[in-house]
Amino acid sequence: MRYHLLQYRTPERPSLYSQVVGDLGSVRKLFESICDGTIDVAAVDAYWHLLLRHHQPELAARVRVVESTATAPLPAFVASPAVPGEIIDRLAVGFRSAQDQSWFRPLAEPIMIVGFAASCLDDFSIMRTRDLEANRAGYSLPA
Repeated sequence: MRYHLLQYRTPERPSLYSQVVGDLGSVRKLFESICDGTIDVAAVDAYWHLLLRHHQPELAARVRVVESTATAPLPAFVASPAVPGEIIDRLAVGFRSAQDQSWFRPLAEPIMIVGFAASCLDDFSIMRTRDLEANRAGYSLPA
C-alpha cells in the first residue's frame, strides 16, 4: 500500500491521513470499521475481498473499491530451515497435486482456491523492491 500511495505524496503533503488506526484484527473487522465510520479507508488484499464478497455479500456491498494496487504474490507456505529437504519436497508435491484429489474441491470451493503453484524467493522480490522504494522515500508507515 505504501508503494502505491507514493504517487499521492508531495513535499507539501507528506502525510495522507490525519490518523492511522491499526491492529483491527481481521478483514471482517476492517470492513465493519469502514461501515461504522471508525475508519474512512483501508487496504484489503484482493483475495480477502473476494472471500468476503462470496461469503458475506451484504457486508461487502456496503464498501466500495476506490482504487486497486499493482498485483503482488500471495503469501507462500514456508517452513523452518530445520525441516529436512525431503519433507519440503513431499509437501510441495502434495500441495501441487491436491487439486486432483476427490476431497480437494469441497474444501477449496468455499475459500475460492483452485490449486497451488510452486514458488521461489525471486517470485516475491517485487514486494521487497516496493518496500525499499517506499522506505527510501521516507514512507515507512502508511500515514
